[in-house]
Amino acid sequence: MAYTRAWPTSTPEAAEALAAAAETHQVNPLPGYDQNGVLLEPQYYTKRLDGATVIIRFELTHYLIRKGKDQPAVDTFSARVVQLRIILPPPGATPATPRKKKVLPHDNYFGSFTPTKRGRDDDDDDNKENDRPSKTMR
Repeated sequence: MAYTRAWPTSTPEAAEALAAAAETHQVNPLPGYDQNGVLLEPQYYTKRLDGATVIIRFELTHYLIRKGKDQPAVDTFSARVVQLRIILPPPGATPATPRKKKVLPHDNYFGSFTPTKRGRDDDDDDNKENDRPSKTMR
């Protein structure tokens, strides 16, 4: 698969293993997002993640395994990283390059970490009761 050829590897053996895996397996990169929620290309992971502070979303699965009726059960846990998002870029990081693909363009799980200005009317909305009907002025 040509998509994985641009992925950085730290050794020639790792590059060969990645190329071999791409021939027989569908390689699904771990979704990584920048501080604005924009999906990172895998070839930029090393540059953008090294030294960054990230939030990692993961799934933890518990298995209770019993080998026999007379033996006690053994607790086994398995973790799977689902995605990560940069919340503080590494020192001296360059701005994000826009992604050309249309797959998973933004991370909606964690929301925005970028401060936004609120309008004067936004503060009033927080104090309104949810069950009161709104009044329309004519």
